[in-house]
Amino acid sequence: MKLSPTQAPLPDSSIVPMVGQYATAFEPIMICCMGTHGDFNEDGDDGNILDLTHLVDFIFRGSGDSGSCPEETDVNNDGASANILDLTFLVDFIFRGGAALPSCYY
Repeated sequence: MKLSPTQAPLPDSSIVPMVGQYATAFEPIMICCMGTHGDFNEDGDDGNILDLTHLVDFIFRGSGDSGSCPEETDVNNDGASANILDLTFLVDFIFRGGAALPSCYY
């Protein structure tokens, strides 16, 4: 949704405006990650054995995909797409009681 400069005055002078004194456009933020990271198979359950199986298939067999939500599949929260580090983190979480899955809410 685009707003003209007269429609979107900045409410706080500490915010740096994008153009002159007014913001001219607002872009919606798409949030696809819900709860915690780790729902590779997109079944609504975060970080379980089914997600681990899906990730192993994706990394080592090239089958399936990494999911439609990159934030959800970034289990170790390093900003990279699904990789062996995410697999290691998920194995540690499921089988060894490792660190909790990071929250999706930033």
